[in-house]
Amino acid sequence: MKYILTLLVCISVAFCLQAQQETQSTFFMYNQALYNPGSVGSKGYASVNAFYRHQWVGFDGAPVSQTATFDAPLVGDRVGIGFSVRRFSIGINTDWRAAMAYSYKMQLTPDAALRFGIQGSVHYTGMNFNGSGVIVDKNNDQSFMNGDFTQKYTGNVGAGLYFNYKNVLWAGLSTPAFYPVTLGTNNNTIETAVETPHYYASFGGLLDVSENVQIKPSFLVKYLTNAPVDVDINFSVVLNRTLMLGAAYRLGGDNSGESIDALVGYQIMHNLMMGLAYDLTLSGLKDHNSGSVEVMVRYDVKSEKADLENPRFF
Repeated sequence: MKYILTLLVCISVAFCLQAQQETQSTFFMYNQALYNPGSVGSKGYASVNAFYRHQWVGFDGAPVSQTATFDAPLVGDRVGIGFSVRRFSIGINTDWRAAMAYSYKMQLTPDAALRFGIQGSVHYTGMNFNGSGVIVDKNNDQSFMNGDFTQKYTGNVGAGLYFNYKNVLWAGLSTPAFYPVTLGTNNNTIETAVETPHYYASFGGLLDVSENVQIKPSFLVKYLTNAPVDVDINFSVVLNRTLMLGAAYRLGGDNSGESIDALVGYQIMHNLMMGLAYDLTLSGLKDHNSGSVEVMVRYDVKSEKADLENPRFF
């Protein structure tokens, strides 16, 4: 298990990695403010979202993330602002990120709008080599001569486009961070860790089947240099505008994919929604964990009248 933990840490920080460096989210359609600044303010009312994800339950040192986002419209809904905070840990690595986003809406037609968003972010990363499960192989390794990996604080900027048609179809293109950032010591004789820009394409909708039944397909495509394209495919059904039941497939991992997922969401009140997702691992790690769990809580600052006039399930 210690060898597997060491491998996970190396994968998460190696600059030539072939996997995503950002956190996964099965509820990505409700978490767009985290990866697309163009989406902030698009709902037409203020919204607070909280997410907790425990990946690969039962696997020592597995990824765990906590995320909180807030976004709201200003000047009617022509301008949007948003804030997000995320904590991510894997093995001995801990990562914090905070971002502030701004979007501006261009009304293309009475039913269609395009938002352009920008954001600035600050990022902390560090490693603790003092844990009981860490084995020091070389006492003169400068990475942990002082017990801890040198703490690193960096900044970055990102941008995104977000298209919305009648609040039932949406699409986005974005990158939360434009610039690659060196995380380790920048030494020309040593390969060091680099945080690589990620690029996202997302699209989906909420389509009426009958008065009480809607279908909600959602897709998220993720790309970064030197890694294969990753895709999340989700298909959900909304019943009575209250209960959401969904299934998803995440490409990645090996030939069978990364996971198949089940989602359920319930509109407890007109402005409060909770959701639970479970991912069944399909990759080579499937025999070493009990799957992944994700919890979502969403609170919208809106009246019941606004909810009837403008129901949103993304």
